[in-house]
Amino acid sequence: MPRTNLLVACACFLLCATGSAASPRHAENACLLLKEKRGWYKHVVAAEEKWKIDAATILSVIYQESTFRARAKPKRKRFLFIPVGQKQTAYGYAQVKDKTWDDYRKRTNQPHAKRASFRYATDFVGYYLDWISRNSSIPRKESKWLYVAYHEGLGGYSRGTWRSKDWLLESARKVEDRAERYMLQLLSCRVGPAQKYKRLRKRGR
Repeated sequence: MPRTNLLVACACFLLCATGSAASPRHAENACLLLKEKRGWYKHVVAAEEKWKIDAATILSVIYQESTFRARAKPKRKRFLFIPVGQKQTAYGYAQVKDKTWDDYRKRTNQPHAKRASFRYATDFVGYYLDWISRNSSIPRKESKWLYVAYHEGLGGYSRGTWRSKDWLLESARKVEDRAERYMLQLLSCRVGPAQKYKRLRKRGR
């Protein structure tokens, strides 16, 4: 195989293995992120208004799950380039498993919702965190514990499956820190569509 063709084949293999395109350039700054991805602002605000979960928390969860990659998939262990272990069905911006996504589509009457759509991913995260909060003792503002329950499921959270997972608690702390940082950025934003966010919050949305 010619060298050029080999390099192309390797690049395609790596892209398929990760199952996603590159993350946005400005993923660490909510204002610049929503300026770069101008269509995203209306979706994350709509999810906040609908489910009463802060836009900053929704964005932070998606960052932690996929770093804003539409077709993200969990990495599988490989032996000599051969996948081993059980295949995971988590997929998309919010890393939602097949069954959970099917339940969401049925409960929200959105049969055509796609996990690789930012619109539906933000709506799902809002929907699921709202459901967690309403069915547990976790307040809507507690992004750390909302994320723990998001990851473990409400049953796993109630059973305390997270207690022995230091890596998960560290991830949840990152979600909390990033949500706080995103909120400060959104409330002081001077560029892009997110300039409107502060006015929306003042009106109680």
